[in-house]
Amino acid sequence: MAFLTKRKSTGRYYIKWTSGDKDLWVSTGCKSKADAMNFFLKWKYNKHIIPKNITLEYLFDDFLSYSKVNHSPGTYLIYSNFCRLFKDFIGNKQIIHLSLKDAENYKSYRYKSVAVPTINIEVRSLKSIFNYAVNHYYIDSNPFAKLKQFSVVQKKLLVFSDEQVNLILNSVKDDNLKKIILFALNTGCRISEILNLKFKDVDFYNRKISICNDSNFKTKTGKIRIIPINNVLFDLFNSNILSFNQEECFFNNDGRGYKKNYISKKFKKLIRKLRFPEDFHFHCFRHTFASKLISNGVDINTVKELLGHSNINTTLVYLHSSFNQKLNAVNKIGVFK
Repeated sequence: MAFLTKRKSTGRYYIKWTSGDKDLWVSTGCKSKADAMNFFLKWKYNKHIIPKNITLEYLFDDFLSYSKVNHSPGTYLIYSNFCRLFKDFIGNKQIIHLSLKDAENYKSYRYKSVAVPTINIEVRSLKSIFNYAVNHYYIDSNPFAKLKQFSVVQKKLLVFSDEQVNLILNSVKDDNLKKIILFALNTGCRISEILNLKFKDVDFYNRKISICNDSNFKTKTGKIRIIPINNVLFDLFNSNILSFNQEECFFNNDGRGYKKNYISKKFKKLIRKLRFPEDFHFHCFRHTFASKLISNGVDINTVKELLGHSNINTTLVYLHSSFNQKLNAVNKIGVFK
């Protein structure tokens, strides 16, 4: 059964109905209940009636309201920044008048000032937003469905060597930063996951950590992930090197939690002081964790689960052999003279 409902976030009326086990929505584009009822009556006889006055600004506002509830704060921020940039470039056009050429022009414009991976994220954002528009009957088809991303040259996966890790641990002066680094090395967690970790999610008895969603944090995939507490990490907790007298696991000397950018910048400063290559950053601890698992014979599916990847293809980038493994392999061929 379909009915009209008004959203406080937009002040506009929507039609809501259920198909199978899914709730579906379509905007009437109207703030007046009388106008919305007019649209609703026509829609009941033809569910493909498209409101002709939907503008880019209206679509973006509606999508961002949806994104704020359904995506992680990081993903929402990406969408929000893209919407602002795209609307500033294109103008507040009606979405039925947008074409593939508009997007290609935007790509060319952005190519002059930002890196290719950034543009590719924006391409995916644009396609996702207009898929949302199609699903909500704002438009018949996605004008950007055939929009292509730029090809990207594969970069070398940056992994810290054992010598580099020891140098980092011996050089870091901030005890709190050292705790965070040790935790990252032994769990493979992302920096945002570490800084949002609560002690209620650390189960010492069963030796496991739950990476969970809450009102202020969503995991990248939206799923809960369980990570075992290994012997090294268990000893760190028991020795009080990792303290637990606060709600958060990691906090500064004033008892407040850290911001992601603060830790990233502080670690980057340490890396530069040690004269490591500029490309190294905190996320390389996650790469190091995964690569160590693979090189020690851990199967790829287990690595996928520990990292929290939703697609195993993401994990396969770590499936590489060390140079010594390759050297031993080619030496088995024998000698040809």
